[in-house]
Formats: sequence, structure tokens, C-alpha cells
Amino acid sequence: MNFKLIFIFSFLVSSAWSDVILTKTVKKTLITDQMEIAFSNVDENKYENLEFKPHSSKALSIGYTNKATWLKVTFDNPSNIEKNFNLYFDSALAGRIEGNILNQNNLTYIGSSGSNVYYPHKTIYATVPAFPIMIPPRSSLTFVFKRTGIHRFDGRVFITDPEIFISEERIKETVIFIYTGAVLALFLYNLFIGIFTKNTTYYLYSGFIFSMGGISLNLIGGLDRLLASIAPVSDGLMFFSSSAIAFAMAFTNSFLNCVKTFPKFKYFFYPVLISGILHFILFPILRPYLGGLMGHSIDITLMLGISSMFFIGILSLIKGNRFAYFYTASWGILFTSAFCWFGMTYQLLPQSTFTKYALLWGNLIEMLILSLGLAYRIVILNQEKESAELKARENQRYQMLLRVVLHDIANPMTVVKSYHHIIKRMLDTKFDLDKLKDYLTKMTVSVDVVSEIIQSIRYQELELKENGKKQLKPVELKVVFEKLSLIFEKQLKDKELKIILPDTDYKVLADQTLLINNVFSNLISNAIKFSYKGSNIEVHTFKDEDIITIAIQDHGTGLTDAQIEEFNNKGRITSMTGTEGEKGTGYGMLLVKNYVEIFGGDITLSNTSIKDEKSGTLIKIKLKEAN
Repeated sequence: MNFKLIFIFSFLVSSAWSDVILTKTVKKTLITDQMEIAFSNVDENKYENLEFKPHSSKALSIGYTNKATWLKVTFDNPSNIEKNFNLYFDSALAGRIEGNILNQNNLTYIGSSGSNVYYPHKTIYATVPAFPIMIPPRSSLTFVFKRTGIHRFDGRVFITDPEIFISEERIKETVIFIYTGAVLALFLYNLFIGIFTKNTTYYLYSGFIFSMGGISLNLIGGLDRLLASIAPVSDGLMFFSSSAIAFAMAFTNSFLNCVKTFPKFKYFFYPVLISGILHFILFPILRPYLGGLMGHSIDITLMLGISSMFFIGILSLIKGNRFAYFYTASWGILFTSAFCWFGMTYQLLPQSTFTKYALLWGNLIEMLILSLGLAYRIVILNQEKESAELKARENQRYQMLLRVVLHDIANPMTVVKSYHHIIKRMLDTKFDLDKLKDYLTKMTVSVDVVSEIIQSIRYQELELKENGKKQLKPVELKVVFEKLSLIFEKQLKDKELKIILPDTDYKVLADQTLLINNVFSNLISNAIKFSYKGSNIEVHTFKDEDIITIAIQDHGTGLTDAQIEEFNNKGRITSMTGTEGEKGTGYGMLLVKNYVEIFGGDITLSNTSIKDEKSGTLIKIKLKEAN
């Protein structure tokens, strides 16, 4: 009896070092440190050729390798009832794991699981490799697991009650679906903004969201779960990793304008960007030969890229870049969540609901913060655009005023100059006091016109600053035409032209000085320039309800269809030479159109005269009648 007790006690003590003794209902037990480990070539399947060694660590940490990893564990059931539980690896990217029962140095295959196994063919439908284990009463079974894959093999091995395992998997699936929906929403949101705004930054960020979402889902087995009806896609981690770092670097440069702000950043930016692109392109080709080596190289690329991006974010923050606040905060959240997740994986932190899904939630918050940053960027860019447009309008307005000064005082100054020469010649020859008075009167009118133009410009500037718009007043067309007759008397006489003006009492809403000197002065000047010598220039007025139409018809060279189209599209007509060789600036019609629109009117050009005669140019201006 004593010998039996000693034997049983010795058996239990010796078994405790290498076997898992099942005495109670299995809740959740870590067994990684109670396993043995061996390595072999991928095609090796004979147990007797394997050299197992104890694995004392509580976690597996096997780097990139082209060899197969073997794990062995023995379960003892000293009870009188059958023990059923699930054995699972908490590493979703475990590759392919084949389960076997060891029987007299022979392996009996019981099934496969892992990220490289088609979902319906797994021994247990789960996001992690899992196997159902059944140990008969008062017996012992040894299980041997063969793992092959291109990724690192990091994680732990647990045994747990099947109901607990299923419950945790259901929670995990719910988290995966919520995360996927949120990532797709952010992806589509930024993609559509990029399409509508045609801004490259949003395309780059959409690519980053898609790639980073793929990485996160791959790391927890979510992508295989979502795409369970097709072949395993976990091997696509290299594609997601390489594209993520490439998109991240390109987005960083576009979002923070890094290369321009920090020229030395290009020494990190371009090599990391090119490395990411090359890994994406070359991985399918080199995977069978350099799969493990490429794993190391993409890890180095990721480390360099992430470090340089975080560093450039801090520098941009110090330099006062407003967008860097969002950028740095987002990466800070991502780093914190990644630290929690990897800390759990390597047992630096306890496994909990927070650490288990830290990477997903951290990645989601990071994407949301950057999306808010991009939205803020739209607001800032719109403000800058509006400011630039306002400045451009101001510059355009000042250019317009300069053209007014240069162009519209030319006609009255020409009159002053002409009469000055006449008076000078008169003083040298025969003196006529009456003619002198007449000439001086006409010069005075022209000088007054120049003064009115300058005053009008001053008032116009003041009104625009105070009211934001030009104040319109009733203007008598009869007064307008009388002043035009005096201004152009000499030019009409020199070219033997006759201007026929209407006897009208119509009033229009406008500014009298601008209407005379910026609108009709330009139109009459053009009519004189392009009329044939000895012809007439006819001015007619019409009324239709509260709209007054002023039509100016000359009998000259007319306009081509291309010139009329140019005026309709651009508001101006390219400068041409008049019938007597007169030259122009080409700005006259631009000024006319601008001020007619300020008065709330409309202007049209055609080659058809009022009497339907194909002769010269017909210009119609429509203005609102003043009550």
C-alpha cells in the first residue's frame, strides 16, 4: 500500500514538469511554458527525427523563418470522467498549424487551423487557431502541433472550456464588424471628399485608411473572418504593411508640406516611400525565396517610417503648423494603443478587454482625429482661398481704375491738346477773340471731364469701402448726349462724320460721370474709329416697361463672329486699327461691360443695323429706368 502511494506521488510530481494534469473543469489556463519545442524543414513529418527541448517561457517568440516549428504537450486526466476542452493559440497570424496525436512515435493527423487554412476547413471556426481536445478518463494523450508560415510566430497557448472560448469569439466578431463598418465609413468619407475637391491629400489618406484597416484586421484574424467564403487572405499582410507605409509617408508630406518646410526630410521620405512601393511590388515574386528576409526588411522600413513621421510631426508642431496638432495627437493615440496591444502579446501588460482590442480602437480613434484634421484643413484652405480671391478682386479693381484713368482721360486730353495747338497757331498768326473764347470753352469742358473722372474714382472708392457697392442715381440721357457732342466735336469734324442723337427725356439709374466717360465715351470713340469717312453714327433710345435701351449704330468695318464671341466670353475685344489707322488699347470694351454690369444693365453686340442693313456695328445697352 505504501509503495503504491509513493509510486502515485512520484508519478504526479514527475508529470507536473512536462504534462498538463486535468483535475477540474478547465476555465482558462496558460500552457505555453509546459510545452516542448522543435524545429525542422518544412517537408519533414517524421516524429523520430525531431529533437524537442523544454520551452520555459510563457509566450512564443519565433522570428521570420523558413523552417517548421513543432510544439508538443501531454495531457493527463486522472479523473473518472472524460475531459473536453479547446486548445488555442492567441496569435491570429499563426500561419498553418496541423494537429496530431502521438502514438508510439507515429503521428495521427486530427486537423488543421490557422490563418493559412480555408475558414470552413478549420477544426474550429475561429479567428485564432484552435483545436478540440478530448481526454478519456484515467488516461494520458500527447499532442504534437506543426506550424508553418511566413510571419513571426508570437503569442501564447491556452486551454479553456469550449463555452468560454465560443463566448469570447462572439465578442471578438462583434468588435470586428463594428470596427470594419467604422473604417469603411471613414474610407468612403475621405474618398468622396477627394473626388469632389480633387485634392490629392484625401486620396492618399483614403489609401492609408484602407491599408491600415487591413493591417489591424489581419493582426486579429478579422480579415479571414470577414472573407470566410473565399480563400485565406492573411498572407496579404505584407501588401497592407508596405502600402500603408507608402501612403502614410506620401500623406504626411502632403498634409504637413514636409519636404518643402524641412528639406532634409527628403532623405527619409523618398527612401522609405520607395522601399514600401518595392515591397508591395516584389513580394509576390520573391516570397518563395526571400519571404523571411522581406519580413525583416519591411519591419525596418516601418520602424524608420513611423519614427520619421512622428519626429516630423513634433517639428511641425514646434514650427507652428496648425495641422500638426491633429497629426501628432493621432499618432500619439496609435502608438499608445499599439504599445498596449504588443505589451499584452509579450505579457508586459495583463490581457483584458482593453488591451485585447486596443489596436483596433486606437487605430479607429487615430483615423477619426486625422479625418477631423482634414475637415479643419478644408475650412482653413477655404478661408485662405476666399482671402486670396478677395485680394485678387481688389487688385483687379485697382487695375480697372488705373485703366479708367489711362484710357478715359485720353479723349478729353486729346481735345485739350488739339485746341491748345490751334490757339498757339492763332496767336502766331491772325487773332480771333470769338474763336479763342469758343476754343477755351471747349478746353474747359474737357478739363472738367478729366476732373469729374478723378472725382468719380475717389467717390467710387469711398462708396465701395463704406457701403460695399456703387450708389446709383437718376441720370438724364439728354445731358449725357449733350456732353458727348462737345467732347467728340473735333474728332467727328476731322473724320467728316455726323452723329445723330435722339431727342429724349428718359432717365436711367447710373452714375453720370461713369456713364458719360466710361461707357458712352468709349462706345462713341470706337464708333468714330471704325466708321468710314463721311458716314453717320446713329443713337436711338427705346423703352420697354421699366427698361431703357440705348442703341448705337455706326457704318463702318463691323465685327467678326469671333470678335463678338470673344466679347461675350471675355468682356473685351482685341485691339484693332481704325479705318484711318487709329490705334487703341483694347481695354475700352472691358471697361464698358464692367460698368454697365455695375449699373445692373446688359450690353450686346451685333453686325445688324436697326434698319436691317448689313453695315457696321450695332451696340445695345439696356439700363433700368429711373422714376
